[in-house]
Amino acid sequence: IEEIVANSCEVLEKTQQTLEKLKELEVLIKEKEGVVALLKEDGLALKDVDPALKKNKAIVMIAVMQNGLALEYADQSLK
Repeated sequence: IEEIVANSCEVLEKTQQTLEKLKELEVLIKEKEGVVALLKEDGLALKDVDPALKKNKAIVMIAVMQNGLALEYADQSLK
């Protein structure tokens, strides 16, 4: 019985950790959706987005399609 309880506690802890990571992912997805909406309106806003997103080809393309000058703010690896 002690082993079953210990295993159950371990499973519960891992489940809670997974739920926390899913919540973090949900926040990141919503933030990315917000950035996409912003860049569709103002490509030059790429200047102010998270550096990780400046490496994202799809994000940069959205910005550049709205304003070609946005390429200036893309990560060097995409230029």
